[in-house]
Amino acid sequence: EEELVDWESGQLSSAMRKIREAESGFDQEMAQAREKRRLMIERQREELAREMAEQEAQFREAKEGMERLKALMLEEKQALAAAESAAREAHDLDEAAAREAH
Repeated sequence: EEELVDWESGQLSSAMRKIREAESGFDQEMAQAREKRRLMIERQREELAREMAEQEAQFREAKEGMERLKALMLEEKQALAAAESAAREAHDLDEAAAREAH
């Protein structure tokens, strides 16, 4: 009977040791999974930050391009107005000269 108790006690100790080992392995796997997820989230955050910086740079470039285009259009409008004014003035001078010639 004592041998049976010793055997059962040994079996129980062995089973408890296996349970502790399984718990330890599970804890390690969970810690690894948490770390893997943390790293994945960190990479995603960095990638998103890079994409946002690129989009901001593209927006800035587009805005600067639009401002340059606006400035060119204003210059063109002013040059056209000056040319029209000069043409009117030349026409008026031609008409005045024609009247004086008659």
